[in-house]
Amino acid sequence: MTTRRKIVVPPGFGTLERLTEIFPIDARDVREGRVFIGRMRARSLGELLREGSIIQVEPPQEASSESIDVIFEDDGMLVVDKPASFVTIAELKGNERSLQNALARERGIKSVKLHATSRLDLGVSGLVTFAKTERSRDALAKLRADGRYGRGYFAIAHGAVSPDHGTWDFPIGRAPDGKHRMVDGRDASPASSTFDRIATTPSSLHSLLLLRPATGRTHQLRVHAAHAGHGLVGDRAYGSVRALTTPDGSVLTFDRIALHCHRVVLGAPLHHELVSPFPPALVALWLALGGATSDIETGTHAAQTLLPPIARRTRSAASVPSGA
Repeated sequence: MTTRRKIVVPPGFGTLERLTEIFPIDARDVREGRVFIGRMRARSLGELLREGSIIQVEPPQEASSESIDVIFEDDGMLVVDKPASFVTIAELKGNERSLQNALARERGIKSVKLHATSRLDLGVSGLVTFAKTERSRDALAKLRADGRYGRGYFAIAHGAVSPDHGTWDFPIGRAPDGKHRMVDGRDASPASSTFDRIATTPSSLHSLLLLRPATGRTHQLRVHAAHAGHGLVGDRAYGSVRALTTPDGSVLTFDRIALHCHRVVLGAPLHHELVSPFPPALVALWLALGGATSDIETGTHAAQTLLPPIARRTRSAASVPSGA
């Protein structure tokens, strides 16, 4: 089994490329987004290094270990269930673990023909909607602008979230590193997320949340939760711890972000309602932290209520315009 590789940068190695002289790392590791300088993902072998920095290379994941389930497809739109191990769009040329590239290869088309109307971060799972044509892209963008593109996420957060319902209205901008985001950061824009606490563990150390973003800022739900003092489990970039202590005293390591896009509702004229069940990894985590199976059922019902079903129409009549 391939394991994680790690090194502390010694004196005299100013770039990743130079470090390859003594450390097993290559361009493919970087392309696949598996190389980290501290908490930052490396973008090229030309990245500058500081003495004492920690370089970590995550092991490659088997392509067959997670499948990409197509939830819905017509001439204009494609909705898939993204595994947590994929990025949505390749930030680096040739990234083999991007959802966009994997779908394009599967269909024998250029990846630029698939436009993600929303993105899920690496480590986050759930529904992603792709437009397949310019016309469908415009139609989905209009839905979003008009507030008729609803999304509901399940999340497991640190602490007992209070009150049990509310809205986080914190402007989000760039963090000093330029890659992450923060409340009231550089060039901050308005951002709004609604939260509902579904349940809290008996220890009050963790909460199961239903989150609904009204805007679509980068890392929005993660930044809002962290700023409110309830960072998402597994989200190391925004302050979560890597190891968790369960009620029986054992230590649990969770290697993804506890955030899942469960439900997408597309209003008139599309009339689509799409669902991805609570993933097994998050169910197992919630139970290990002391939560109950009934909490998951309560959350699923809450998502149906808070993102109400749209009026039924036949899918042929409700398809996104295909166009060119």
